[in-house]
Amino acid sequence: MHYTSFLSAEPIDHLPRALDELRRIGFGLCGVEMAPERQGPARVRIMFHPQGVIAPETFLARVARIPGVDALEGGLAGP
Repeated sequence: MHYTSFLSAEPIDHLPRALDELRRIGFGLCGVEMAPERQGPARVRIMFHPQGVIAPETFLARVARIPGVDALEGGLAGP
């Protein structure tokens, strides 16, 4: 399983856009978490299974292009 995590001041707008990108790529959704930081933007985390020939980094690059998404992280989730 892989994950991407990002900060968003508008998570209600950014989460659906990121999930649309996940669907377009054809990856499987494993889970979603969203929690506000102490002050400021919310932390959004999406767990997914890559499928097919597209690299997980392609999904991260597409999410990074969403205006307003900050502090993007991603990679393999724990075992």
